[in-house]
Amino acid sequence: MSRATAFLERFRRDDTPLDALADDPEGWGEAMRSESEALAAAIAEAGSTGQGPLVSLHADCFATAACDRDGGVIICDPGFERWFGGVDPFDALVRDLTTNGPRVSMLADDQFGRPVALAAGTMAVARKWPLGEHVRAALEQGSAPFAIVAFRPGEASWEHSARVWRLTPAEAGLVAALARTGDLQRAASDRGIAYETARKFVASALDKTGSKRQTELVRLVLRTTVGDIPDARHLPRVVADLFGLNPRQSLLAVALAQGATREMAAEAAGVSVHRAKADFKVVFQACGVDNAVDLARLVAEVDALKGLASACEVMVTTPGRANEPLRLITRRGREGRIALSDHGPVGGRPVLVMHSTVTGRHHSPQFITRLQRDGWRPLCMDRPGFGLTDKAQGDLISASVADIGDVQAALETGPMPVIARCTMASVIACEAARAGMLTGGVLVWPDAPLPAGTPERRRMTDRAGQFFARFPGLARSFAQILCTRTSERMIEKQWRKAAEGLPGDLALLDDPVEREAIIHASRQAIQGVDGFLGEALALVDGPQLEPVSNGEKWTALFGSGYESYDVSDGLSFWGRILPGGEMRVIDGGVHFLHVTHTDAVIEALARV
Repeated sequence: MSRATAFLERFRRDDTPLDALADDPEGWGEAMRSESEALAAAIAEAGSTGQGPLVSLHADCFATAACDRDGGVIICDPGFERWFGGVDPFDALVRDLTTNGPRVSMLADDQFGRPVALAAGTMAVARKWPLGEHVRAALEQGSAPFAIVAFRPGEASWEHSARVWRLTPAEAGLVAALARTGDLQRAASDRGIAYETARKFVASALDKTGSKRQTELVRLVLRTTVGDIPDARHLPRVVADLFGLNPRQSLLAVALAQGATREMAAEAAGVSVHRAKADFKVVFQACGVDNAVDLARLVAEVDALKGLASACEVMVTTPGRANEPLRLITRRGREGRIALSDHGPVGGRPVLVMHSTVTGRHHSPQFITRLQRDGWRPLCMDRPGFGLTDKAQGDLISASVADIGDVQAALETGPMPVIARCTMASVIACEAARAGMLTGGVLVWPDAPLPAGTPERRRMTDRAGQFFARFPGLARSFAQILCTRTSERMIEKQWRKAAEGLPGDLALLDDPVEREAIIHASRQAIQGVDGFLGEALALVDGPQLEPVSNGEKWTALFGSGYESYDVSDGLSFWGRILPGGEMRVIDGGVHFLHVTHTDAVIEALARV
């Protein structure tokens, strides 16, 4: 049996096909050379199966219970009791439930008589869910066959969401009341304030979040309370199945819940306003709500629970972790929002830190601390389609440059230096410099773009680029595998495979704090498919950069850690793009050169 055939057999057989890529990169390369059609078919099949993406959830956002086969609650956590005490057995939710998968298909009325979304599953599928301690014990001991989960933002998560959007306590309290009651007048009464005062608070919150309507405001703030979780795939279909709606009605429901007007929703569904009006009556009745804000809250719950129920792996975190001060910034004149970690201090010199194509905005804590110690204020943003930053329309490089401008405008920083990790970040940094946004900076192992036809490189991490160059039509299928078939174990395994023979990188992976940071950043990169996929395809095209006018305030740092890898292409390419800039090869540096050789980065940054 040839190496290519053996690789393909394992790739098709394994539940985690990425194991085959990590364990046998040479077999992958041989399959690309000699079994390209079979490899393409295997990639396409694997990309169409699997669960949802990895998610990170806030621990206080979910209320859980364990129930018997008739839906009777055996034990639950206090939040579930407060919400559903006295509710009839959840028999419709668990009826005919099997070990094949979870179910998000039934709603119960809470103590206020408002419908709430629920998810249920056996221990086989609920093992990774954020179950309460006693609920988990009941399932593990066999005294309860089913787990039930409801989305319930806790106080800490509401506070985290308020910090993200820069809402005042009064604004945050009102938005929380609006999400609970579904009506501004009732929310004002709930908060004990005048209706006119409530309108002012909502207007301010709308402005800060870039929302046009209360429905969009509720959806965005609720989504931020959950954690890092992508929108559920095929959400209109999920809503249709859950509420018994036809495809047109579910599309209208989701559009309205996500902030569209009734007229905009009708246009999106391709129906007249008159037809949509009749459909909305059906939607509200089927969902058990009487207004669009309550619909937005309910769809947000369904979205969160579907993301939880279908995730290939769940990580439970504490909201608002101190080492990642998240902020979401509304784009100017364009749709979407930009995720940013502003590490401060406010009085420090701002420096933009740009992630690589295989990581997100999260960076090494020791690297961030060192920058702060030397007087810098690290600003770490997700580029379009990565992490919590929305994808952008049009040219990816131009959209990324525009996002940098929007961040600078929102923070009022003016032009600043940059630390750009890897090739695409460096390309975007140079374009932003030409636009007057960046004053210079450090490119950390930018490499040269890899256009189609470039001789094969031996690094394992280049295989994906070579695959995209050979099979651009299968790029999305490959990216879907990364998003839906990856676990934390798999992420660590891929990095360790890439770091074989590299003592500096392996030492970082052996450090628990640094390993967690690397995995967290990698999760952000694969949380959605658009950012990674867009940048990988853009690199295949080999971006044609014009030299900057003066490269004297720029430094490009390359590593010598790969003995079999010649950095001359990168030195030549960036030497031409940054005339007068410093090109340096750092002895022993590889993937995490900015952490293993921070002194070199700080020294280069000082030149700016």
